[in-house]
Amino acid sequence: MSNESSFSSSGFIEIPQGLSENQFTECTALTCNGFNQLIRAKRFGKWFMLKGLKPEYQTQTIYVEMLAKEFELGVQLTHPNIVQVIGKEMVPKFGPCIIMEYIDGETLDKFLQSHPSVDTRKKIVRELLDAMSYFH
Repeated sequence: MSNESSFSSSGFIEIPQGLSENQFTECTALTCNGFNQLIRAKRFGKWFMLKGLKPEYQTQTIYVEMLAKEFELGVQLTHPNIVQVIGKEMVPKFGPCIIMEYIDGETLDKFLQSHPSVDTRKKIVRELLDAMSYFH
């Protein structure tokens, strides 16, 4: 092993010195209104979405409780049209965060700006309604 990096137990992922395998790297904050912050981050060579509270809300009990409740509800859901909640943990740079799968895509607004066909729009509406039905 060199002084600059080490290898994971699998021998495939090089880990820079000073980082452990479970730390998030390549963190990028996304634009988000309200009290939440969204961060795209990498861990174990895979992208995740972190959903936490903006710093000014992290000490306010009501917001901390809302984040915890969102996690409790989200972790119970398993549906192809609902993002998968993986866990909740304290992330040093961002505070308490819900860890979710990262979906590389576009927003519904942006998708609709591309003027999809009527059949494609119907398919999306059916998928949204199916997810809403499952959730409720």
